[in-house]
Amino acid sequence: MIREIKKEIKAELDSLAKTYFAKADADNIYPHIIFDFPTQRYQEGQSVYSLDVDVWDSGLSTARIDELYVDIIKKLDRLHIIGEKSNFAVWHTGGGTTETKTELLRRTLFFEVHVRSKING
Repeated sequence: MIREIKKEIKAELDSLAKTYFAKADADNIYPHIIFDFPTQRYQEGQSVYSLDVDVWDSGLSTARIDELYVDIIKKLDRLHIIGEKSNFAVWHTGGGTTETKTELLRRTLFFEVHVRSKING
């Protein structure tokens, strides 16, 4: 189930910028997106995953990272996917600027992914 969700989220984000799950390669392509599912809970018959999306960029201007931030919200908020084994919906819950210990720029977005498994899936 989680593999199906990762695949769908990555496909959506790849249309905006180079996207990685959990950790970026050392290829230094900027801007890029890193997403992860740090927590999961079960609530009222569905699994609810937290989805963290980090947008990274280099340089002094925040223009690209700000555009990507908005584009990611447009792309993922209220996204509904009917998959082979489950159905899921993504909801934007917040975000903001994240301090880094480097000269890189970083914005973080938070989402919840609500997943219902298909009975015969």
